Amino acid sequence: MKNRTLLSLIEMLIMVMVFSVSAAICLRAFVFADRTSRSTENIAEAALRAQSAAELMQRFHGSAGEAAAVFGGSVDNGSDPDDNLWTAGFDEDWKLTGPLAGAAFVLEAEETGGTDLLGEGTVRVRYADGGLIFEIPVCWQKEADDER
Repeated sequence: MKNRTLLSLIEMLIMVMVFSVSAAICLRAFVFADRTSRSTENIAEAALRAQSAAELMQRFHGSAGEAAAVFGGSVDNGSDPDDNLWTAGFDEDWKLTGPLAGAAFVLEAEETGGTDLLGEGTVRVRYADGGLIFEIPVCWQKEADDER
């Protein structure tokens, strides 16, 4: 009788150990799935924001100031008045933030050149630490009276 009780106890311990290992593997899989889901969500949201910014750049013929007035963010002309860098910051929930210092994500749009009739630019969305999430080129037809 004692051998049978001892055997049952050993069987239970083995089953608890197998269950514990299985639970640890499943928990790790859930954590990996959550990370993947968040990353995919960030890429999709970054693509949406970049597309909106690119459409505004097209609508306003490359005028970063006018696009920023509609979308949000700020324009830095730097030392060159023709050099317009439009930036907008977003928090972890993709809500527009005021200063870039507290932002989790940053949208940057700038005119990169073009020809006499065609303007070209780039819109990129990156993490605040600098890692690129999404980038899209944008082109627009310049107006006849544009002198850029």
